[in-house]
Amino acid sequence: MKRLALMTVFLLGLSPSAAWGVEVSSVHRQAAVELLQMMDLEKTMRSTLSAMLDAQINGNPEMAPYRDVFQSWIERYFSWDALKPRMIDLYVQAFTEPELRDMIAFYKTPTGQKSLTKLPALMQQGGQLGAEIVQQHKTELEKMMRARKHELDEAKQKPKSETAPPEPSGKDPLDRANRFFDSKSWNQAAEAYAEYLKSAPGNLDAMTDLGICYRELTNYEGALRQFDSVLALDSHHWKAMYNKVIVLAFDLKRKDEAEKLLAKLQGLQPDNADVKNLQEAVDKL
Repeated sequence: MKRLALMTVFLLGLSPSAAWGVEVSSVHRQAAVELLQMMDLEKTMRSTLSAMLDAQINGNPEMAPYRDVFQSWIERYFSWDALKPRMIDLYVQAFTEPELRDMIAFYKTPTGQKSLTKLPALMQQGGQLGAEIVQQHKTELEKMMRARKHELDEAKQKPKSETAPPEPSGKDPLDRANRFFDSKSWNQAAEAYAEYLKSAPGNLDAMTDLGICYRELTNYEGALRQFDSVLALDSHHWKAMYNKVIVLAFDLKRKDEAEKLLAKLQGLQPDNADVKNLQEAVDKL
């Protein structure tokens, strides 16, 4: 229950996400989805963001210690799951469904020629979207940077022997992993659980705790894969299901999927107070 508490802190205080998207037919929207996939826009976006971050660090070497802070912030607010619906909106507003189908056919039609004039404007709008996200969340980035500066300042004042997390005592590898977990040393806990699971691959609770570690490290897709691995072995493992709902609903903003899984979880745990609290938090989204 202690591990579940780590996942539910502040959930009830989360505010609803802003709704994005336009009312269009499903075939129109699907055409835009296929076009973005063909263009591999997700890969292009990641490469562009990575290049931008590298350029910033190279131009300002004093920012190097904050690289992981920037990376965490970018992954949170510039994830493809978050941007994809907005990019689809841009394309369905700019092109009709038949035009999108023509563009998918390798730009060999007159509509493909139209795309050559539209794409620069769309890229500009995408840049404006990025600027808006930066403006909306720059306060949080500044707060994260101040927190890192505080950590760096404290590290300078401590002897080297005190800067590393304490190594848990004991020879039991699972106990070692649990101690790292309880001290919220997520990197060390993840490594310890992964090492332990090499010799005990069927320990579903340890697998679930490893997924929680990934979630705390903002590796949300890795956390989902871990929880899915548990559920593939035991479809009624409620803790894995519970934590998967949290990642889907609050980290990846995939509320529909979260609600379907939550309904199954409620059937398995009808009297569980943690599940009831999770339902209340999801309802607020």
